[in-house]
Amino acid sequence: MSFLTVVNQIAVFFILIAVGIFSRRLNLIGKTFTKQLSNLVLYVTLPAMVIVSMNFEFSDDLLANAIVIFALGPLMYGVLFLVAWIFSKTIKGTDKEKAIFKFMIIFGNVGYIGYPVASIVFGKPGVFYAAILNIWVQALMWTLGIALVSGAKNKFNLKKIFINPGIISIAIGFSLFLFSIKLPSFLQESLELLGNSTTPLAMIIIGATIGEAKLSDTFKDARLIIYSVVKLAIVPFIMYLLLLPFDLSPLVKGVPIVLSAMPAAANVTVFAMKHDSDYILGSRGVVVSTILSLISIPVLISLLNI
Repeated sequence: MSFLTVVNQIAVFFILIAVGIFSRRLNLIGKTFTKQLSNLVLYVTLPAMVIVSMNFEFSDDLLANAIVIFALGPLMYGVLFLVAWIFSKTIKGTDKEKAIFKFMIIFGNVGYIGYPVASIVFGKPGVFYAAILNIWVQALMWTLGIALVSGAKNKFNLKKIFINPGIISIAIGFSLFLFSIKLPSFLQESLELLGNSTTPLAMIIIGATIGEAKLSDTFKDARLIIYSVVKLAIVPFIMYLLLLPFDLSPLVKGVPIVLSAMPAAANVTVFAMKHDSDYILGSRGVVVSTILSLISIPVLISLLNI
């Protein structure tokens, strides 16, 4: 994909995010609506996108690549955990602040931003492989993620590892692929329409979140800038170096590299609020890293020459 093509796609993201920013600033939408819209994306449109993306006719190549992608998960999250641990040792802050930075490095926004980017860069197979890799996200966020923000290892909910929109939609989609089940045309078209709405809705949600923040205060914290550079540039570069020796297709290599470069997961704010941690730092981290990712993602994709 050429640099101009990437810039054009990111420009679309900018416009959609700007719609969200101005809609929130002009009070056309409120916090309640944004939260409800987030739920709609999380529980309806995003699962629809995943299911449709995995509705391929079974092939040995797709299955083999899916297994490789899944096996790369521990490597990817091992790198993220190590970088997060080193980063927390080198910055100043309270234990709660350091825990939030760890969470933001380990868990990127692989849903609202990761899936749309994978779709744009790699097409439908990209979302398929991203969904396989994101099985690790669902498992780790509800265990390690909660342990980080709560400061206790016994507060995570094992049930939510297996019963959540992400895992359920991946299970349905992979079953369709594994058994080559063709959906009825009316259901296929309905899911496609819902899935296609994920990107614009997700970008508007991100814009609304940015619209609520005081950017002058948010960008004053130099730690957030340093964190963003680490998450958006250094982490994917490490992943690139680690995968370089392996004889893998550009798509199989590209998916984990690109997903490792996603900005902070929006869930950091929700988890921090629920477990009495520093949700303000979390929300600021989401805003700063998301804004900077609109520059870093097209640069990364162009450098990868995908």
